[in-house]
Amino acid sequence: MIKLDHPFTTGTSNTRFCLFVKDPQRAFKDQIQDLDLPQIAKVIGVDKLRRKYKQFKDRKTLAKQYDGFLADIRVYKMLPECLGKEFYDKKKFPCPIKLHGFESPKQLQD
Repeated sequence: MIKLDHPFTTGTSNTRFCLFVKDPQRAFKDQIQDLDLPQIAKVIGVDKLRRKYKQFKDRKTLAKQYDGFLADIRVYKMLPECLGKEFYDKKKFPCPIKLHGFESPKQLQD
């Protein structure tokens, strides 16, 4: 672990994140549950994001529900089109992370 001068979060246990992943999302949900990461409150696949959060008010509600957003690096470039300006105006940029190419889910924690 590296101590950052300007951390991404305050480190409180009630910080909630939403994770955007490549479809199918079920595989990623299972991996996150196995890792027991309570900060990741929701995992949303890109297809579900496009279908369920199509309207402005739905995306605005999603932006308010979570403290931060993470995105699989494979879908990161698709998100500005899916999320719209309400995320980027509020400075809720999704942080890209690599979620593929690991032999076991435990390697995600390292």
